[in-house]
Amino acid sequence: MKKKRPLPETTTEYHEQLIKETRAPGTSVSAATLGMTLLWLADDWQAAVNADLAVHGISENKLGMLILLRLARDRFNTDITPSELAELVGVERASVTGILDWLENRNFIARTPDATDRRKFTIRLTAKSQGLFEKMLKTYWKSCASLVGELSPAEQQTLSKLAIRLLAGAKDRSRSNRTKTRTNE
Repeated sequence: MKKKRPLPETTTEYHEQLIKETRAPGTSVSAATLGMTLLWLADDWQAAVNADLAVHGISENKLGMLILLRLARDRFNTDITPSELAELVGVERASVTGILDWLENRNFIARTPDATDRRKFTIRLTAKSQGLFEKMLKTYWKSCASLVGELSPAEQQTLSKLAIRLLAGAKDRSRSNRTKTRTNE
C-alpha cells in the first residue's frame, strides 16, 4: 500500500507565483495576495468560533440569525420575515429557510402566520431560547475577542477601523451584485 505524502503547509509563496502567471492585466499581486490571505483568515477564524460554539450544538451562522432576531425585537420592537433576514444577511431566501428550519426544529424560534396573507409569516425567538441564547452569546463574544487577542489595544483599534472600511466595501459590492443579478433575471 502506498503511503500518503503530507501536503505542504499553505503559504502565499506558491500562490503569489500563480497570481503573477494568471492575473488579469492591472491586478496587483500584493493586493490579490492580501485579499486571499484575508479569505484564509476568515475561514480559520470561523472554524475557531464554530469549535468554541460546538459545546452549545450551534454554529456561528445559526447564532447570527438568532442575534438578528434579537436585534429586531430589542431595537425595533418587531418580528421579522424570512425575506427580511435574507436581505440583511445578503443571501438567497432558500439559504435562510434551511437555517430557520434547523432553529425551529430545536425550538429556538417560532413562525407566526401573517393575519392578512397566509403565505407570509414572521419569525420570533421562543421563551426556551432566551436562557440558552445568553449562554451562547457569552461563549461567542469570548471567542470573538480571542481572535484578536495577540494584538495590542492600539493594534486592535487600528484593525477595527480598517475592518469596518473593508466590511462596508464588501457590503456595497454584495448589494451591487444582487442588484445586477435581479436586473439580469
